Amino acid sequence: ISHEPMPWHSFERPGTYKVTLTVRDSYLTGDVTRETFTVIVNEPPIIGEFDISETIYVGESVVLDVNVSDSENTADYVVWRDLDVNDGLHTDRDERIPSSIVVLWDSDLEIDSDENGDPTDDWLTPSGADGIRVAASWDELGVKIVRVSVCDGMGVCISKDTEVTVLAEKLAEPSLSDFSLQDWQEWFVDASGESFMVLALIAAVLILGWAVMRSPTEIEEEAEQAATTYEVDEVQSYGGVLGMDQHTPPPAPGILSKDERRSGSSGYVRPLRRRR
Repeated sequence: ISHEPMPWHSFERPGTYKVTLTVRDSYLTGDVTRETFTVIVNEPPIIGEFDISETIYVGESVVLDVNVSDSENTADYVVWRDLDVNDGLHTDRDERIPSSIVVLWDSDLEIDSDENGDPTDDWLTPSGADGIRVAASWDELGVKIVRVSVCDGMGVCISKDTEVTVLAEKLAEPSLSDFSLQDWQEWFVDASGESFMVLALIAAVLILGWAVMRSPTEIEEEAEQAATTYEVDEVQSYGGVLGMDQHTPPPAPGILSKDERRSGSSGYVRPLRRRR
């Protein structure tokens, strides 16, 4: 409570406050007039978690992103600034306070890019529609300190730092053909007993599978026996019963002469004649 006509007061915490002015007349009649005003104390922006790739290589362009918010970044009301509060006018709209936030980045706090003696002010301005993300790259490997600065329309700024690790130039993934004999020898030297056990099990499974695939089937065994029995060079099986379904019918018999019919080597079978 203040009894001064124009008191000054500072708020320790951001938020929305109600200020009441009470005026009592000088005749001590008890008549009063009250007026209530709303005072909004600006709250600084909030910087959340960074969204930066965990794997970064030298010379590779990386997007720097972060989650930011501002409670005053709303269209519910318009804020104006009175540039001269001592002129007795309390409704001056000299300057409109923007509701948007301004985000700036410094990709490496240890490098003075503009060579002005201050390595912490080499700001990168976002050019995208969101006004937050920027692209950055590093020419040297190592741990880099990245800083983001967020300012609201009232000029209240906060900053937050994070570390990124820049690795050597990215190479293609090696294949088995890229390993030399010396690489394999070094691997065998460095390998533990468990690694040898796993390698031995894999080799045993491969050998067993090859042996199972190369073992002859029953049809193949019958074909080999038939080839030995009939003295042929090759026997092919196409299904069915061996010797019955895989054969070529003999040629039709021709006309035999009298001597061929009497010869036992011609294969001629004499018909039986019934005697009466």
